[in-house]
Formats: sequence, structure tokens, C-alpha cells
Amino acid sequence: MKNLKKIIFTKFDEKFIKKNKDDIFYAGYWASNSVDLKKNQEYLNCVWSTQREKDHSYVELKKQYVKYLDNLTHYFNKYHNLNHSKKYWEIICGIWLSTYLSTIYYRWNVVKKISSNKKIIINNYNFKNFFLTTNNSIEYYSKITRSDTFNNLVFYKIINYFITNKNFKPFLEKKKINFQIKNKKIHLKRNFSFKTKIFNKLAALTDLFLKRKKKFIIIDGFRNIINIKLNLSANQFPFPTDKYFKNELSINKNLFNYEKRKKNIIPLKTNNSFEKFLEKNIYYDIPKIFLENFIPNLNLVKSYKIKCNKIVSSFSHHYNELFKIWLANNIQKKDKYFIITCHGGNHSKYSGLFNYENNISDKNISWVKNAKYNLPASKYINLKKNRNKSDNLVLVINETNPYPAKWEDFPVCLDNLKLDFFLKKFKFLLNKKIKKNFFVCPKYFHCPKFKKILRRNLEINQIKKNFSFSKELDNAKLVICDNPQTAFLDALRTGPTILIIKKNEWRPQDILKKNYKELEKNKIIFYSLDKAIKHINENWDDINKWWLSNKTKKAVNRFLNDMNCFDNSVDKWATYLNKN
Repeated sequence: MKNLKKIIFTKFDEKFIKKNKDDIFYAGYWASNSVDLKKNQEYLNCVWSTQREKDHSYVELKKQYVKYLDNLTHYFNKYHNLNHSKKYWEIICGIWLSTYLSTIYYRWNVVKKISSNKKIIINNYNFKNFFLTTNNSIEYYSKITRSDTFNNLVFYKIINYFITNKNFKPFLEKKKINFQIKNKKIHLKRNFSFKTKIFNKLAALTDLFLKRKKKFIIIDGFRNIINIKLNLSANQFPFPTDKYFKNELSINKNLFNYEKRKKNIIPLKTNNSFEKFLEKNIYYDIPKIFLENFIPNLNLVKSYKIKCNKIVSSFSHHYNELFKIWLANNIQKKDKYFIITCHGGNHSKYSGLFNYENNISDKNISWVKNAKYNLPASKYINLKKNRNKSDNLVLVINETNPYPAKWEDFPVCLDNLKLDFFLKKFKFLLNKKIKKNFFVCPKYFHCPKFKKILRRNLEINQIKKNFSFSKELDNAKLVICDNPQTAFLDALRTGPTILIIKKNEWRPQDILKKNYKELEKNKIIFYSLDKAIKHINENWDDINKWWLSNKTKKAVNRFLNDMNCFDNSVDKWATYLNKN
């Protein structure tokens, strides 16, 4: 047993090992409870650590998505004795399918890389017939990104497949460990402001007017006041979204029909071992909302007496299962027109949704002006864009998931080493007088390790929790963002802002490459952390000298204009939604 390395796939594995760090190999950043995972300790680099590897994975996953979408269309129709189109079923299961394929593919390649090493030892778990079956797609996403136990199950299903097919011959622990998965549901908190609650109540009163056919209904994506203005332009009241699509799903959590799932399988011609693994597992991993619990919810949405021509959604078509079933059931009608509007500032070159939004919509509206279909950025219409005078330096950190999820053209999971390094630089290089007013606003605050890293590098009063981002933005002299997504646009619109990213981790759309070069030239985008902090230190006393210079203003305004963030016209949206 000399020179053997014990593989730790998740923090669940750590419970059953002896604490001899020299004998441990970590499968990823996520695998250890410690925030002190050092560079000299052995761990597997991110599977998608190079752009070449990532692009190759994108091509492969897109092929799998198309292939399994075709297969599941036939499978669902057979299971439910229905005859619906591929588009119908893509609306319903497309988000889950893209996420499922990406997450399994990533973990498959982790095991594949590790299996090339013959001198390893793994925990020997005693488990049978465990499936990755969740109640719905958001529950799957929550568990695969946060749950140690759930991820452990995924890894060991793959490991057992490798062992069974003689692709992997690790040393197994002599003592078998009973594997148990707790069906604890992970809730995503949803907080509504007082204004939103009032709007929802008023909108619910419009039921009386639903007998009259609406020109359009807006599910989400616009602020309440803009939603009202758009509806008034059509001489109609806002649609009461909450009354219909915020209802509890009809779910029998204990219902799992193994025999029926197995009976309706439509075999695929598989070309490789990954596809064979999928063939063996995917039909049992499908969320219950698409199979056992589908018909009760279909019958529910069929009872909805909603008359409209156009349906507008920004994000409800992702995880609102009730809305997706209603949409799929209605979009087939000739008088229905589905419009997707962009829900954030992410302008990456590729999307891990594999054309899902283009496939299911009649028009996919982008914020980017040069895009095929574009309209003013819905989020910013008539929104305040001036800051108060302040001495606060605000760092906005986007907490990535503890575990990698769907393929994205940016970092997919928390790298504690990089984050620790990032914060230490600010701690030691930032001028003392600036540090006094230095605050960090984490976009999310879920991951325990993420919290530990923040707390060991910052004072408690420097970490903003349960904060209002708009208020923190209003009271910032300078905002620093660590990713070019929505928060970056939010900040850039209102005042001095810089973006610090790794050049090889974020790729903009081709039509925005010139903008990125111009922003880099004018010290708004930095690919070097040291240079960014030096810029802050040198310009802090007179930040406007840099920010209000002609060259800087020109670069910022051109980018925001190209992102449609300056157009406050409600009329353009009203004209578009009201036309036949």
C-alpha cells in the first residue's frame, strides 16, 4: 500500500479518512473543508481549465443535448401517451437537460483523469439503486451545486461504472461504508420588496378583466412601474403572474415508478462509454415533475383561462415549472407568440443552454445593439443613474457555486486559492486611508468555505450581509467588480467602476471585443490585480480626474450605448408589444 494516494471526491469522503495529508489527492477545489488547501498539496485542476478543453466540451455537449432532446421527446410522448413536438418538450425539460448533461460530463472527466493513475485508493461505499431523481429542475440544480452527499453519489455512480467496465482498477477500502442520502430539500430564498407585494396584490385584482383578450402578458423582466406603463399603453391591466405561476406544484414526493420508467425507454445508438453511462442512468434521473407528477400539473394549467397574443419572459422559462408547462401547452396555438428578453448583463460568447432560448422563442431579444433582435435594456428604463458623494470603495464578489454546474464560458465553481489570493492583495497593497472605507458585497452567501475566506481576510464590519445592492451602489466612490455580468453594468451606469478579470476566463461576444479593448486602454478593465490596485491608490484622491476625462467617458458611453443601457424609451417596447 506504499505510495498510494487516497482520493477525496467531496467533503463527504473526508469524514471517513485518516488525517494524513501526504496521502490525500483532492478531486477538485470543492473536495476539502479546509480553506488552507495549499498549492503544494495535490488536487486536480478544473476540468475546463483551458479554453481549448472548454471549447471541445461545448461541441461535445451540444451534440449530446440535440441527441437526447430528440430521444426524450419520443420517451415523454410514449410515457404519457401524448404526441407533442420537440419544441413542446424542450420548453419543459431543456434547462434541466442542459444542466444534467454538463454536470455529469464534468464529473465523468474528473473520474477519467484520476483513473489514469493506478496507485490510488478510494472509499468503498455500500449502495444500490440510488438515483439522482429530484422533484423538479431547480432542486436538481441546487443539489448538484451545493450538496456534498448528492455529488458524492454522482461520482461513485461513475466510478462503479468505470470499475464494472474494467476501465478503472483502484484499491478499495476493506471496510464498506453504508451510503445514505438525505432527501433534504434545498430552498432558494425568494424575497419580495414591499412595492412588489403591493404590485402583486393589485395585479391579482385584474382577474375580472382577463375575459378580455390581452395583447401581451409580461411574466417578468421589467420593473413594476415600467410593467404598468407598458400595459396602460395597450389599454389593459398588468397580468397577475403570482396568482397563476407562483402556485405550489402538485407533487407527490414519494412517487417514483421505476417499472414504468424502464418500460418506456427508447434505446439510443451509443458511440462511446459516456453515452452508454447516460443510457443506463438518465431515464431514472429525470425529475418527477416531467414524469410521475406531470399530468396533474398539466391539468391544472389547462384550467387557466388566460387570453393573450404575446407572452414575455426574462427568466421564468428557466425554473418556473408551472409556467413552462402552461407555455408549452399554449405556444402551439397559432395566435401565441413567445418573446424572451435578456435578464442580465452577461454577454459571453457562448451559452451553456445550447440554443435553448432561441429554439423555444419566436423572438429572443438581446440588450446588445448589434444583435439580430435588440431593444432597450428592460432593467434600466427610467432608472436612476447618479451616485451620492461618498468615500466608500465597494468590491462586488460573485460567489460561484461550490460545485461545477452547467457549462458556462466563465468560471463554474469556487476556487478558494484564487479568491484567497485576490483578497490578500487588497489587504496588503491597498492604501491605509482607503482600507478604512473598503467594503465587500458578496452577491450570494451560501458556501461555508466562501464565508471562511472572506472572514479571515476582512474585518466583520467590512463584509456586507443582507444588503441592498442599489443602496451600496449609491454610496460608493468607486465600485470594483470581479466579473463582467449584471452588477458591472449596474455600477458602470452610475459612476466610477473598474472590472478585474482573468483574460482567458471571460470572452465577450465578437461584436463587443472592440469595446473591451477600449475599456482596457482607459483603465476600466484590468487583467492584472496589481495594476488595478495601483490605479486605485494613485487616483483615489481625485477619482473624477480619471473618470470624467474625455477618453474615459467616451469609452464608457460607447460600451453602455452598445449594450442599450442609455435608451430610456418605454415607447420602443410599447410599440413592439402592441403591433400585430
